[in-house]
Amino acid sequence: MKAALEGCYRFGDLTFDVGRRRVWRGLDAVPLTKLSFELLRALVEAAPNVVTPDQLVERVWGPRRIVTPENLSQRVMMLRQALGDSAEQPRYVEGLRGHGYRLVPNVEPWDGDVPTGGPATVARVRTDPRAWLRVPALRRTLTYVALAAATFAIGVLVRQEEPPRAQPNSVAVIPLSNLGTGEADDSFAFGMHQEIINQLAKVSDLTVISRTTMMRYADGSRTPKQIAEELNVETVLEGSIRRSGDSVRVAVQLVDPTTDSMLWSETFTDKTDVANMLAIQANIATSVAAALEARLSSREQSRLERVPTASSEAYGHYLAAIATDQSSSPEASANAMVELTRAVEIDPQFALAWATLSYTLSVAPTWRPDGAAEYQDAALQAALRALEIQPDLAEAHKALSFASTVRGEWRRSEQEYARAIELGATRAEMAERGNFELAVGHVDAARATFQRNQLVNPLNSTGLAFFLAASEIAGDRSAVREGYEQGRVFMGAWPFGEYLMNYIRLGRRDGAALVPDSVIAPRFKAEFREYDSAPAALAALRTWYGSLESPNHNDHTLVAAWAAYYGDAELALAAAQSATRTRKHNVWFLWLPLFEEVRRTPGFRKLVAELGLVDYWGEYGWPAACREVSNVAFQCE
Repeated sequence: MKAALEGCYRFGDLTFDVGRRRVWRGLDAVPLTKLSFELLRALVEAAPNVVTPDQLVERVWGPRRIVTPENLSQRVMMLRQALGDSAEQPRYVEGLRGHGYRLVPNVEPWDGDVPTGGPATVARVRTDPRAWLRVPALRRTLTYVALAAATFAIGVLVRQEEPPRAQPNSVAVIPLSNLGTGEADDSFAFGMHQEIINQLAKVSDLTVISRTTMMRYADGSRTPKQIAEELNVETVLEGSIRRSGDSVRVAVQLVDPTTDSMLWSETFTDKTDVANMLAIQANIATSVAAALEARLSSREQSRLERVPTASSEAYGHYLAAIATDQSSSPEASANAMVELTRAVEIDPQFALAWATLSYTLSVAPTWRPDGAAEYQDAALQAALRALEIQPDLAEAHKALSFASTVRGEWRRSEQEYARAIELGATRAEMAERGNFELAVGHVDAARATFQRNQLVNPLNSTGLAFFLAASEIAGDRSAVREGYEQGRVFMGAWPFGEYLMNYIRLGRRDGAALVPDSVIAPRFKAEFREYDSAPAALAALRTWYGSLESPNHNDHTLVAAWAAYYGDAELALAAAQSATRTRKHNVWFLWLPLFEEVRRTPGFRKLVAELGLVDYWGEYGWPAACREVSNVAFQCE
């Protein structure tokens, strides 16, 4: 990119005033949003050269910001619309497939007269009766808040030194204030909150903060402005819900926290049957998208309008299931399975409930490792049942992709992921993709996925823990250190984070830093660090391992780690094979530095071949840790 511009420039029939941040066509001002102005400025600065998508993202959004190609192309389209341009016959902005964008007219410095009145970069005002105000596509730079979630999600994971800009078209949905009185009303309100987030997430041009993070604000102690600053979002959606008999009243408003102005509001009063509930959710999603001028494709609109079941009773059980964070505790997981099972019993054609049940079953072994094989089989059957009912359901393909990942069916997982995206699932809905990428050894891709997920779920303790593990594999110790320190601040007790950090500490030969066992699964036997010699430690390890009547995958992984630490690659590999027997995606831990010597053994090469990874790599690319040396041989390190 060339040096930053100063002064005024002419191209075509436009005058570009950098200092006043104005664009003129003759004496008429061309109103541009801040983001559109910065896009145009980047193209003017580079003219006549082509600007790559990565260069545009860095120049407009800032270094290391994650902006999807779809979002970028949408923003370019909005700039063209403001200039009266078109992609088919470009007068100003030309797109070159596979290369980027360039400015068509020649750019020349301008010393002539420039109009002094009129708007600078402005927000357009809609003319419909509700007078929705367009949210500026790029807010002012937010004040940096120490120890805020935005610091953790953006500043830590991508380590920006400057205060982060608000994510374009971003919204945080505060848990609905429940005006009912019963316990069932609480569950209903939480379920509706989750479904509103789910519906908004179906719009790929929106960035929607996850429910896991937003539940931290359920107590109402933070203002919308504080929430926006902490989560680095442009807008906040807040509201209330009251259920009375067979009626429900939902009042919501979209707020611009920088000005404390209301961008859109609506009150919905209707019966509590499923069709009305879904209509309310879809109306909210489409209205928010319209208020933010976010692109809503016909496929996304179709997904929002789809009615998954005609049974209000079955839908009520579905809402009760998603009202709890099913990955947060064994009790929440068990409750979700009960509610979803009841939902599909009432309506066996409820494909979305089958898909959600599949996901819940795939996650369940986290809390109940002894039943991993049974849960995996049930998860697969539930996903297949969902697809049998509704072959074009994106959520069902997502569920089958995740169930296939757990089973080590890499190609099918890859194919089902692609099919889910093709059917309209957004990448924000595919959080488990990082676990798949880590398992197949594509560590950089996994890091990017975990990093991207943290933008919408900055307080997801599991996602952060896996990001730390992927960063350690990639050799980025500063990211591990900073992420761990911030995680301790935000998560408080963080058993899974400490569990994975113990594997990292062993790999660094830092047994003294191990955190002792937690009472919450999964567990780590830190006492094996107390032995004076490797033979003594290995003897104790073998004795303990042999005493287990039915070791689960966590036990096998633990033995593999300590065996690698004390130099017994044979035992480490044998335990690793057992760990991957029922949960094949557990192979991910073998990419940690702790297992470097294990990866050099013939046994490791045999293991990854048996797991089908070599065939997968031949089709989708080899990981950085392994390379093909001939048609029949490969090496790993």
